[in-house]
Amino acid sequence: MPDIKTVNGPPGNTCPIYLNDMKKINKNWHLAHVMPKNASLEQRIAWHLEHQENCGCRPIPKLLLAAMEKRKAAVGTAAG
Repeated sequence: MPDIKTVNGPPGNTCPIYLNDMKKINKNWHLAHVMPKNASLEQRIAWHLEHQENCGCRPIPKLLLAAMEKRKAAVGTAAG
C-alpha cells in the first residue's frame, strides 16, 4: 500500500498525493484540479490525461489505462 499524503483542495475536497515513486509534484495544479467526487470514467480519464501533462507525481493507474485501451480499440473497430 503506497504512502498517501492528503492536501486540502477547494472547500469540502481533499486531494490524495501518493508518496511512493513520487517525482516532481505540482502542488498548485493539484489544488486547482481536484478529482470530482464519484467521478465518471470519462471524468477520470480527462483528469488523468491533464494530470499527466501538468504533474509528474504518479502515472495513470493501470486499471484506468486498460479501460482507455479498451475504449480506443472499440472506437477503432467502429470506425473501420
